[in-house]
Amino acid sequence: MYASSYFASPEFLVLATHLVTCFEIPTCIYGAYCIQSKTPEKMKSVKWLMLNIHFWSTVSDLTICLIGVPYLHLPCIAVHVLGFFDAPGELLYVLVTFLGALGVSIIIIYENRFYTIIGPDSIWHYIRKVYLPLMYIFPLTFTLPIWAVMPIQENARPCDEALQLENIQMESKKIFIISVDPIISVTWGVTNCILIVTPIITFFTLTFFQLLENQKTHKYSYQTIQLQKTFLLSMSIQFGSFFVIIFIPVLLLHGSVIFWYHDQVLNNFITIMFSSFGTGSTVVMIVVYKPYRRFTFSVFFGNKQKVSRRERIVANM
Repeated sequence: MYASSYFASPEFLVLATHLVTCFEIPTCIYGAYCIQSKTPEKMKSVKWLMLNIHFWSTVSDLTICLIGVPYLHLPCIAVHVLGFFDAPGELLYVLVTFLGALGVSIIIIYENRFYTIIGPDSIWHYIRKVYLPLMYIFPLTFTLPIWAVMPIQENARPCDEALQLENIQMESKKIFIISVDPIISVTWGVTNCILIVTPIITFFTLTFFQLLENQKTHKYSYQTIQLQKTFLLSMSIQFGSFFVIIFIPVLLLHGSVIFWYHDQVLNNFITIMFSSFGTGSTVVMIVVYKPYRRFTFSVFFGNKQKVSRRERIVANM
């Protein structure tokens, strides 16, 4: 039988992730509508980049909370799925690829802002012709190291036996052993986080300082520079909240593996947190971008005076 606590059971995980799905689908559809229809003309150059991020965020969430529903067996690096397809290995590869594509899409939008600011006469115009193709193939290839050292499943059964920490009977479900060496998995995870976060911070810093330089030299009008600053900061608030949301379950996951700590309730909540980061990012996006916030207030409150007052409240927060 499964773990004694209901919160550690597969039934709880399925219920929780399906509830997340019920909230996520309308929220993400609404977010896509805002990007497509309510993005002002002055933000037109980034509309499709924002839709790209929104798409990968949504499909990643749906893969976790609806299609796959991974039931983690930490601290062993193993999983079985409770969703529609009992193919944990294939679903794991698809999910990690989606997450890689999401990370790259965030890098691309920061790179786009940097390139827009410095212009096509810079040396970056030539470097990006090599850099961008490398980024595009990253989601398909960055999992290769972990797959190369992944154990043959039949040979990994001793680890499978160690999974019976709470007398779990898998019935017809297949446990997929990702690794029998936690150091390899943790190293791979930390390395890829660095590969994604480092260029984002770099492009943000370079863009911000370039905007300050342009303001000093009066290369662009004050209004144009302020618009670029506002968008850059709004974008960074959205993605900063996104990384905070996803950093917590990543930290807990790696901590469980490093310290060989087992708590199936914690494992379930790690999956739930992973399944909701796209929804959280969409809500933050609607709040921090003024056109989407204004439209949302007008939909729910319908009164321009109320809209204005609530916008001032949000702006002062």
